[in-house]
Amino acid sequence: TIFSTFNLPNNVTLYGGFSGNETSVSQRNVLFNITTLSGDLLNNDLTDPLAPGYDASHADNSRHVLTANGVTATLDGLYVTGGYAFSLLPLPRPADSNDVGGGLIVTNGAKITLNLCVFYENSAYRNGGAVCLGTKAVDPTDPGSSLFVTNCLFTGNNQIQPWLQITQDFGGGGIAIMNNGYVQRDAFDIPVQISTSI
Repeated sequence: TIFSTFNLPNNVTLYGGFSGNETSVSQRNVLFNITTLSGDLLNNDLTDPLAPGYDASHADNSRHVLTANGVTATLDGLYVTGGYAFSLLPLPRPADSNDVGGGLIVTNGAKITLNLCVFYENSAYRNGGAVCLGTKAVDPTDPGSSLFVTNCLFTGNNQIQPWLQITQDFGGGGIAIMNNGYVQRDAFDIPVQISTSI
């Protein structure tokens, strides 16, 4: 179903880049042995955003490819694509977690490390086409989540809310940081208090 997601368990590292004959992690090759986690459930996505039927081809995709809810986990050497965070609630609608984090949604104090990952062609109606920390700008029940990013690529991800309706609570095709989230990218720290997009 469109609500299918890879729920990350606590204290795990998920590695990609294996061909199947390695005996250790150091033998993998993430460039040649691509490991893809996809939200394209029917394998029918059109890749040209200008093509007729582009949005319709994504409407049957998973709302979040990956979900990190209150866990500590690492993703290493993975390609994440095809997430389409778009709620089924009628418009206009209040903040809905299905409108954010097409590739990865990070909530409830989760601490996620991304290394050697590629997030591409993920979409969200409201925030964080690729990744969203939190679900709304102010949420007293969410302690704020952390994201540590090293050697990753974010490309072709988008936020699909019509620009005429964009408010402070909308934005971020790549990474959206909500509700006291925190992102560290390589050597740069970015503490955030309110809804911010990267």
